[in-house]
Amino acid sequence: MDNFDEIKNIWETQKDEKAPSFKQISKAIKRYQSQRKKKIVSLIALSILCLTAMGYVMVDYHSHLWTTRIGEILFLLVGIYLLYFNLNLFTKKKHEEMLNTNDYLDVFKKNSKREVMNESRPLLFIIASVAFFLYVYEILFDSKTQLIIGYSILIAFLAIMWFVVRPRQLKRKLTKIQKLLDKIDTINTQSNE
Repeated sequence: MDNFDEIKNIWETQKDEKAPSFKQISKAIKRYQSQRKKKIVSLIALSILCLTAMGYVMVDYHSHLWTTRIGEILFLLVGIYLLYFNLNLFTKKKHEEMLNTNDYLDVFKKNSKREVMNESRPLLFIIASVAFFLYVYEILFDSKTQLIIGYSILIAFLAIMWFVVRPRQLKRKLTKIQKLLDKIDTINTQSNE
């Protein structure tokens, strides 16, 4: 008998009305897998689109300052890394879906929180910020006022993204994953009884 069927039978024989049904847990896991896969595919497509657009800009736009070219190169490097990372993540997720239920749940529990925290990648954020500062310098350097206002707006935007938006996203993702992990733990404790 498959371990999945054993857990299902144990789960269905429990009389606890507060516990979610096995079908609900299975549905939640499948929904999470589906959403995650869609997100990864959309990130891959977006990375390819952005890399293509940046390549076109590099060929078409003839900059006068070296800062613009350095910014473009840094953008390309960040884009290539993100594309590589998302392709690698996609293949890992495909492999994880082929595991049996217990192995999948173990791998999921082990990797979930680590994956969310890795998405914060401060180094990529810093490199992309530096690339943006260097890229817009050519546009803003004509006027000191433009330079100050432009960089002030850019710094404010980056600060909001880093100190407001990013923590909210991390908290929301961790809460979502914690709920799913709690459901999985409930199943595991009931199956051990």
